[in-house]
Amino acid sequence: MPNAVTQLDDLQYDWPVDVLHYEAKLFLGLSFQDVLIVAVPTVLPMLFHHFMVGVVGAILGYLLVRKFEGLGDRNVLAYLLARLRAQVQAHSVALPLILPAEPVETVVITDLDGHEIARIGGIDS
Repeated sequence: MPNAVTQLDDLQYDWPVDVLHYEAKLFLGLSFQDVLIVAVPTVLPMLFHHFMVGVVGAILGYLLVRKFEGLGDRNVLAYLLARLRAQVQAHSVALPLILPAEPVETVVITDLDGHEIARIGGIDS
């Protein structure tokens, strides 16, 4: 029979990080507050006999409230604004100059496919 003595460390449980901000996802990945935000622009036009305006309001409200992982955990509006800002700004990357410590060492810079872009240092033979 295994040892049935329980240690105090066996009874301890570490809380997850930021447990106070967890929300239950009720419908389509939305919390209760998000569902209310989407429901208002949906129901109000429908009360005035504009069903299609209500459907469009529901779709737009959903896209503006729901955060999509594929868009960097942002909603559609935040993603489009970030994309527009990236298109307007100049793209330049400043890298520190990396030189080999010894004359026989070589630093090879490759792209994501593994093709050599540049080679620094080394003794040419």
